[in-house]
Amino acid sequence: MFNIDGCESIANLVIDPPIENCYVLSNAVQVKEQRSLQLAITIEAIWNLRNSVVHNGEQINIPTTIKGTDFRFAECTEAREPMVDKDPNSVKLWTRPPMGMVKLNVDAAILSDKCWLAVVARDDRGNIMKYWSKAIPLNEPVVAEANAILWAIQIAKEEDFKDIIVEGDAKICFDVLNSNVVESLWSISSLCKDIKFLGQSFSSCLFNWVFREANSVAHSLAKFAT
Repeated sequence: MFNIDGCESIANLVIDPPIENCYVLSNAVQVKEQRSLQLAITIEAIWNLRNSVVHNGEQINIPTTIKGTDFRFAECTEAREPMVDKDPNSVKLWTRPPMGMVKLNVDAAILSDKCWLAVVARDDRGNIMKYWSKAIPLNEPVVAEANAILWAIQIAKEEDFKDIIVEGDAKICFDVLNSNVVESLWSISSLCKDIKFLGQSFSSCLFNWVFREANSVAHSLAKFAT
């Protein structure tokens, strides 16, 4: 339990959060930094939620708030990671789309008895425009990933985006979408046909495979969707 008796004690809690004694010194510093970040994001979320209720009359949605804090934590953690890459030819960090384009990062995660899909839309400055997640019936991973790509295309259409890049780490799906033979994998051939068909309705629509490290925000959103 935390003993909070004013603004100063809240600030001290964030700056010097307590951690369990089981961590060795090398890990304790990292754990304390993560705990401090989590507390700061949580307090910010509580304050924003309070303002939304008091000033805008919004209803409290605890699951959405928790999911948002998890997403924000994943984004901040990603931003703090050092840029280390021994292979100069491999892109393992998220990159901004060209000017005027919207990049939609997608991912799917199998949790319990459901598949969770996630889509994160960012503009050419790297700012997050919107993000979405939803559950679908349990299926094999490659089918779930293809469903995430299809959903991203459908969202882009609803949002009236004109020039888009759909990006993810499901190499099998993106290899199929960037080839002329969608029947190469029957389990996702129908989904890939739908994706390609809808993609033709945009001014430009590109499909880009990246390493998991460059897709970590969408991956975390899918993972924490519940």
